[in-house]
Amino acid sequence: IELADAKRRWAGGDLMDLYESMAVTGAWWDLVDPLASHLVAEVLRREPEQASRIRAWAQGDDPWLRRVAICCQLRFGSDTDTDLLAEVIVANLFDTRSTPAGSVASSTAIPTGSPR
Repeated sequence: IELADAKRRWAGGDLMDLYESMAVTGAWWDLVDPLASHLVAEVLRREPEQASRIRAWAQGDDPWLRRVAICCQLRFGSDTDTDLLAEVIVANLFDTRSTPAGSVASSTAIPTGSPR
């Protein structure tokens, strides 16, 4: 993850299948969180159309992909797509399973301000 983050030119939508596989097979915080906040985030920054994939992950069965969907904008600050963030959080708010995504959703505040 650190190497790919250092080589940001590698960030492209064509890598999203690889990132999805890494999240599902790695399935642990120490892999998934940097994957979300660095690699997936960089793809989303460069290719906002990837938001449709993020929405699909947020509603899917895999808890680690749901966590990626929630966490991928953590470093965006004022560039956060608040509509997307709200959608991925709401998709996980009422999940009664104890999941990595649910634990984030219950403690994540939606940024205030005007949505994009």
